[in-house]
Amino acid sequence: MTDIAPSADGTEAARALDELFTRITKGESITRYVERDVDWTAVQEGQWDRLGVPEDEGGFGLSLRDLVAVAAVIGAHAVPLALTTTLALRSLAPGEEPVTVVVPRRTRPDRGRVPFGHSATPIGSGKVSGEPDEFAPTLDVVVTAEPATELTAETRHHLATLWAAECTGAARVLVKGARDYALRRTQFGRPLGAFQAVKHLLADATLALAEADTALVIAANNSDASAIRWAQARCVLASEIATQAYGGIGITWELGAHLRTRHILMLRDLTEDLLTTRKP
Repeated sequence: MTDIAPSADGTEAARALDELFTRITKGESITRYVERDVDWTAVQEGQWDRLGVPEDEGGFGLSLRDLVAVAAVIGAHAVPLALTTTLALRSLAPGEEPVTVVVPRRTRPDRGRVPFGHSATPIGSGKVSGEPDEFAPTLDVVVTAEPATELTAETRHHLATLWAAECTGAARVLVKGARDYALRRTQFGRPLGAFQAVKHLLADATLALAEADTALVIAANNSDASAIRWAQARCVLASEIATQAYGGIGITWELGAHLRTRHILMLRDLTEDLLTTRKP
């Protein structure tokens, strides 16, 4: 049976996590909280990392479809915590600390990237050493020569699906922000949103998000990598449209849109590495 929508438990988990992240960030701009260390304690105490662990193993037993809704909230806030990787991997790495993976580059298998490499430990190994990749500060990626984490095809699919869901959450915030901006920003005596070209752009972005959501339903119910790729491609398009609707605002750091766009682009690249790279 196909789970089109998340269960009541999944919906409630997503809502409650949204409240938790709102408290953690204190309503600040992403440009503020991305630059400080965020405490894992609140996640640990609430056992948020055990949402996908089977009930007979002490978890909450949420389905992958439910976790998609949760991961979208993680992406919307883009709080620099290794929660998505830990959600996907907690059954393989019991404990309380955040866990992550070493994802080999598809173009350079001798090099890997570790999301949250400074704050989380790859399963099956210790802390990694390497150089920071500063492209996406919200993901705290470390580039390393450590061997890739060995994962089953099912686990890779689950993690890739959740990363794609993160992208939808980040893209949705970008599109909403661009829409709100277009409604209040005036040009030639009219709101930007009153111009037909801008209307069509934002409509295209909204449609792209709907397509991404549909693709994730497919990915959560089938081992379909193409659905994951399509969801992320739609999120990239939506983020590009949002940037265009903002009109290239000069004070880009204070706006913070670039941080979520980079979050989406890095997750797309990590996902492609995860799905295509195989151990020789």
